Amino acid sequence: GELIAAAYTMGTAHPPGYPLYTMIAKLFTWLPVGSIAWRVNLLSGVLDAAAAVVLYAAVTRWTRSAWAGLLAGGLFAFSPLVWSYAVAAEVFALNNLFIAIVLWLAVRFQERPTTRTGYLLVFVLGLAASNHHMIVLLGLPIVFWMLYHAPTTLRTGPQLLRLPGLFLLGLLPYVYLPLAATNLSVMTWGDFSS
Repeated sequence: GELIAAAYTMGTAHPPGYPLYTMIAKLFTWLPVGSIAWRVNLLSGVLDAAAAVVLYAAVTRWTRSAWAGLLAGGLFAFSPLVWSYAVAAEVFALNNLFIAIVLWLAVRFQERPTTRTGYLLVFVLGLAASNHHMIVLLGLPIVFWMLYHAPTTLRTGPQLLRLPGLFLLGLLPYVYLPLAATNLSVMTWGDFSS
């Protein structure tokens, strides 16, 4: 209920605040069907369904086998743990989608290591970190792998310096937290005055 209330009132959830999830969930509260709780729970189902599709695409592209992609996407989608979070308002479904997107971008980068794909991957990791910090466990090894296999244009000078900037740009949803605290929402976790 906490995440539903935070989304509905544009408040802040428990630390780290989950600003990106809150903003996306707020969009779902505007759907003209069901209760507010049902709408935010629906978001989890949509996000995990999207994660299964992106995982299917990543595995299919990586293995060149639609059957392997279907197996991976299907096993993910119908996993009991994933299923339990896909039917409740929780941040894990958005985290699953980000993990699938990162894997898909890594496969694209492996096929053709371009600066653009590398930039997009780092930006998506920043966005993912504005939802759940555990993405670091996947993101750091992938960034090191990417830099090892990157074209020399990505590992030199200004291009290399853009990577932290793009990651920080992905963290921009955190600006929402102090703004929400000044709003004095009904749903604010903790004291934001310090």
